[in-house]
Amino acid sequence: MAFQEIDYKLMYGSIAKWTAEIADPQRVDEVMLRALRVATTGTPGPVVIAVPEDVLTAPTTARAVAPQPAIDAAPSVEAVEKLRAWLGEAKRPVAIAGHALDVPGGREALLRFVEAWDVPVLVAFRRHDLMPNAHRLFAGNMGLANPADQMAALREADLLLALGTRLGDITTQGYAYPRLVRPEMRLVHVHDDAGVLGTHFAADLAIACPPASLLAALGQPSTKHRGDAGWASRLTAIRDRIAGRSWPRRRTASRSRRWSKRRRGACRPTRS
Repeated sequence: MAFQEIDYKLMYGSIAKWTAEIADPQRVDEVMLRALRVATTGTPGPVVIAVPEDVLTAPTTARAVAPQPAIDAAPSVEAVEKLRAWLGEAKRPVAIAGHALDVPGGREALLRFVEAWDVPVLVAFRRHDLMPNAHRLFAGNMGLANPADQMAALREADLLLALGTRLGDITTQGYAYPRLVRPEMRLVHVHDDAGVLGTHFAADLAIACPPASLLAALGQPSTKHRGDAGWASRLTAIRDRIAGRSWPRRRTASRSRRWSKRRRGACRPTRS
């Protein structure tokens, strides 16, 4: 056995998307092509390539490779038509936008969709920049512990669109929203990594494609959407109330002066 050799697949297999060892220097380009594809497609993640010392120093005719272009996946016509019908029927739809929309054109596609279909949208954990935060259809963000009144309102939704989010621990409030495993509302889960779909929540419609592609395919509604007229404003009112509680009140000048006087008085030496 070589000096300090380890089983790389056993050591890194549980934390990397793919592990491999290059035994033939002529196959370096083949291995690196696959490594780049695995690391950058679906949910991005690390790969581990082990290169033994004799391979590392051996001559090779292998050529450098560039990353493969993104796999072009598109939603089926049937899935698009089903979702259009559900959006038309929904009285209280809501969307959760996630990391897969953080791509060129993703934010614009999201904004066009929510405005066309009048769908309030929340953003997944730490994804505030996906949607203008002052927009009338921005319903807030899914954080570490959303208030009970907000979660109660969100449970009244009759259609939940998970767009480019894995629906992980924090975004789902500890896998408590939506209800595990069969949600209380219709769930449409869209993600470009098919392995994410159906991991925790049973979706009524699961679509493995970039969410921006789906939103573009939905286009404009054929008729004006007639949902609950007060639904969006109710969610944004809760959002504004949460935002108002989030910032500590500034001390007034008079309070600050009184505080300073008390501090100075506390520091005066006492007479013995």
